[in-house]
Amino acid sequence: MAMDKDTWIAENLIPKNTEINTSRRPRLNVKSVGVNVGYRKTKFTLCVLGSWAIYMPPYNLARLVGLMREAGYPTTVYDFNVESHYALKEANTNLDDAWNGANYWWWQGDEYYKRIHPTYEPILKEYLEILLADEPDIIGFSTYYTNLLPTKWMITEIRKRRPDITIVMGGPECHENYYKKPPEVDYYFIGESEQNILDFLEKICKQKRIQA
Repeated sequence: MAMDKDTWIAENLIPKNTEINTSRRPRLNVKSVGVNVGYRKTKFTLCVLGSWAIYMPPYNLARLVGLMREAGYPTTVYDFNVESHYALKEANTNLDDAWNGANYWWWQGDEYYKRIHPTYEPILKEYLEILLADEPDIIGFSTYYTNLLPTKWMITEIRKRRPDITIVMGGPECHENYYKKPPEVDYYFIGESEQNILDFLEKICKQKRIQA
């Protein structure tokens, strides 16, 4: 099978670090993230659904989770993208190449609903139960053009079952000019969101204290 673009990049272009560089200077015009540490009750769950590059770990989610946990928020993260890669192939051998970058169009429009969703929906239902079992106050989704439709399905189902949960979106898809926030989504983030999401959580916690 031909190597897809993401695999080729991971194996040929991404530098392989063999030692830690302790002499690296801070990058110019980059601000430090301000973390207010404390004990928080607001529970946050983050996840990414298929499809995206399985050889590119979701560093963006790892970074956000690290900051939120440092600030004291109980935070859980799920890489459902990688799990979906194997689950879909096991459930339907015709989807062996669904994560091949050349087949991105399988995840678009009618093609997605005809080719992938009938197999993916039972898997998504299992993930839905996992997300709701955490009893989160907020669920956030990292979105790309190839996982937008399964993400919208998940958001719709969460809203049916737990309308009290705050739903947020982020990721490259939210940066696009054509992006429109789905009505079921409460907030979305544009760009690097480390500081934004911490500020957002501070406001959410403050609102809850006022309402209480």
